[in-house]
Amino acid sequence: MLSADSDALPLTRSSAMPLTPQYAAPEQLLGKDITTATDVYALGLVLYLLLTGTHPIKSDTRSSAELVKEVVTKDPARASDATGVGAMASRALKGDLDNILAKALKKDPAERYQTVSAFSDDLRRFLDDEPVGARPDSLTYRAKKFVRRHRGAVLASSLTLVLLLFTAAAALWQAHRADRERDAALLAARRADSVGDFMSALLSDIGKSGSPEAQREHLDRARALLQQQHYGDPMINANLLHYLAARYQEFGYSAPAIELLQEAKSAADNAGDRIAVAQIGCQLANLYDGLRRADDADHEIGAAMSVLENPRSGVRPQVLADCLNEESYIHTARHENALAIAATQKSVSELEAAGLKSGLEHVTALNALARAQAYAGHYAIAAAVMRQIRSGEADGGMPQTIGAFIHEFNLARYLLAGGRVIEAETMAKDLAAAAARSSGARDVALLRARALLALDRTDDAIPLLEGSPHGAATERVLARVELLLRHGDTAAAQREWSQQETAISALLAAGGENAIGALRVKALLAMNAADPAAAEEALKSATLLTVDVDGLPVPGLRQIEVLRADDALRRGASAKACNSAKIALERAELEAVNVNSSAWIGEALLLRARCEQALGLLDAMHASARAALPHLEQNLGQQHPLAVQARALLSTTAAPSSVGR
Repeated sequence: MLSADSDALPLTRSSAMPLTPQYAAPEQLLGKDITTATDVYALGLVLYLLLTGTHPIKSDTRSSAELVKEVVTKDPARASDATGVGAMASRALKGDLDNILAKALKKDPAERYQTVSAFSDDLRRFLDDEPVGARPDSLTYRAKKFVRRHRGAVLASSLTLVLLLFTAAAALWQAHRADRERDAALLAARRADSVGDFMSALLSDIGKSGSPEAQREHLDRARALLQQQHYGDPMINANLLHYLAARYQEFGYSAPAIELLQEAKSAADNAGDRIAVAQIGCQLANLYDGLRRADDADHEIGAAMSVLENPRSGVRPQVLADCLNEESYIHTARHENALAIAATQKSVSELEAAGLKSGLEHVTALNALARAQAYAGHYAIAAAVMRQIRSGEADGGMPQTIGAFIHEFNLARYLLAGGRVIEAETMAKDLAAAAARSSGARDVALLRARALLALDRTDDAIPLLEGSPHGAATERVLARVELLLRHGDTAAAQREWSQQETAISALLAAGGENAIGALRVKALLAMNAADPAAAEEALKSATLLTVDVDGLPVPGLRQIEVLRADDALRRGASAKACNSAKIALERAELEAVNVNSSAWIGEALLLRARCEQALGLLDAMHASARAALPHLEQNLGQQHPLAVQARALLSTTAAPSSVGR
């Protein structure tokens, strides 16, 4: 029997990969090519934020589409004219710094500095009081925070420069925070001069290899440099540490990320900023939980929530919502689905109670809610929430953004898992064109391949699963194994499995829905190898994983019971098959996006019809097959083997048959 593994792809945690409109370059939001100029924009964004201390785009009451439109089309003031910049700072920014920032933040990537070195050279010339290459320009941008940038050689080689830009800007920031007295400005200028010398000594590192070893070397060098810097404001230290921790985490180095976050938390504590301490604690909790340090994670999240949920703390609802989302991710990882849903529901409620019913924070909270519901198998709710997000994006007039792409991708996954296979495949096909040159191409290809396997279009699925697997490597291998088994090539399927056995073993050890999918494929291999004992062992192991901590079934149980029922029918074990078909139908109905039209309800009803045929209950068989047919035809197609089989049963008046697909 056919069954789609709905959890083969990791559920995204953020609403738009690592991007949100005010963090991203215009070309990223428009889905265009990512180049070195994108990194230049990101570096300019950091320097702009730290020099002005202001954010040109207020996200609290705007929809994500409105924010995107502003980033892509609206010209903000020059840095020296930014809101909140004092007279002394404005004078320091006028001229060369204004022009350098304007060039780095051009809308058109071709009009920016074309290399990081070119950008850094102009900054070095400014610090050395030499003429700079940037020319005055009225088309400037303003943005808030540094984007989590494109991975690769440019990113790795830019890390040291980014840190140095932080340190240079921090000196000017000190002048902003002081009473704007002349002695503070002179002190900041002297500090900037020393940082300039420091920058010059290290700019030769720019452009080195982007290998993992070089990336780690750059990160460690940046960390060493940061530890040598000392600022009067501990929150500057906390922010720099927090930034560098995120870079370590981005490359998968959890241990140094935790150490830096601990330092950042200590700095924020020294500054007396309890809210910042709580925010950092929430992120630490997530990292701790990922390393199976549950006690540490519980301590951090508990301490953070005691501050953020205190009515007297005066915390902004966005901060509390963000931490609640982090809490939901921890609960999901522990298979505490009810708690994960409750946390995200509270996150949405906190925002909406404060009147924040649109904007990025609201979208992020809704996306987290959909994610938690999907992990519990509530695909109707998850899909409805994603449609709500997509509707808001479309109403804003700019639905074709990176964020919209991810939301559409998630919606397609929920539709596939909830039985709307044809609809999901159509969406995945449309998404493939948009993802062709992006890091999401592999994920979209895998999603579409699984939909095509469900539709029995194996020839179309083959090219989508070819090539050197990376990203969702293990899931791609499992899909290829299943495809080879469909073609009857058990030996090739076994080779595929063996080649990735180490990765698959790690997946099985981690547990969860992906482990259920792997055990289902392992059972399929054993069945095709005529090893019923091994198949049953794999199915039993999978069944143990199909309940959460509250004892409630999770996605994956339906697929296991479908396979168990189909195998039992082939072996003539009718009673066992009927029991599994009953469970599969119950799960399919609970997980359906539309209970009146679901491929998986049709599949389970067809299994029940076959059980009734085997028991000689022809009237019941006809009723079950009749009920199954519209589900199958609407979501798999009239010529799909399951639909053909249902029609064959409707015309059957003979004795039981155990012929299976």
